[in-house]
Amino acid sequence: MKLPAPTAEDLRQLSRVMRGESVSKPGEFLQAVRAEVIARAGREDASLAQRFLERTGGADTVTIQVATDPGEKAAQEMAKSYAGGEALVRMRVERGLLGGLRVFQNGTLSDVSWRSRVRRLISRVTH
Repeated sequence: MKLPAPTAEDLRQLSRVMRGESVSKPGEFLQAVRAEVIARAGREDASLAQRFLERTGGADTVTIQVATDPGEKAAQEMAKSYAGGEALVRMRVERGLLGGLRVFQNGTLSDVSWRSRVRRLISRVTH
């Protein structure tokens, strides 16, 4: 993506962000940078990217927990599937899930892990 030329206001906003301040309505340049951060931030950059997005108008975050490391390509596909390029996605390996995954998005948990299935089955059998 080609970034637009920053205006004087864009540069002032960027300077504020660099000082640790927040910008409530980012200009066109910062919006383009935000889109690039969302699209390109790797797992190791997630916390830094999160702070940047919070300072430039807020950030939706999706956390995907998986039982084993899916690898970079599969992780990117899962992120694209769940966030649609509009949120920062964090992948976490949670071996206790046994299989499947859990997705935390907008305050909602979607749990399709093997651990939750086993617990539901045990609950049905014992009650």
